[in-house]
Amino acid sequence: MHEFFTASRRRRQSTRRHLHHGKRAAVVRALTAARLYLGKPVTAPTLNSAAEQCGSNAAYTKAMVTVIKAEDPALLAEVLGGHTSLLKAAAKARKRAALIDALRHAGSEDRAAAGRVLGAAAIFDTLVTPAL
Repeated sequence: MHEFFTASRRRRQSTRRHLHHGKRAAVVRALTAARLYLGKPVTAPTLNSAAEQCGSNAAYTKAMVTVIKAEDPALLAEVLGGHTSLLKAAAKARKRAALIDALRHAGSEDRAAAGRVLGAAAIFDTLVTPAL
């Protein structure tokens, strides 16, 4: 009976599934980890290559970028603790992350224009007062 099961198995696994773009996936991940550990720069020209270097995928990596940009430590802790799915957390944080990014990158003229359009009282009541 055991001979029937072992006869259908390959003697060794194909290396094809371990290779991605001609490089061993585990070696790429180990290289990334070693660079991080040594404090050396880890560069990735695209989101896809960054995900590949860490053994993740582009959707999860993009979602984590959004959660990080939202700068909400409690939300990040929920995701890391498994209490909230990463994709749901990213969807929840998307507008906040975009707002923070827009405010940080806006010039003084753009911020002044937003103040005129939204009103100083509204900005103070919605941005400053809750943070006090």
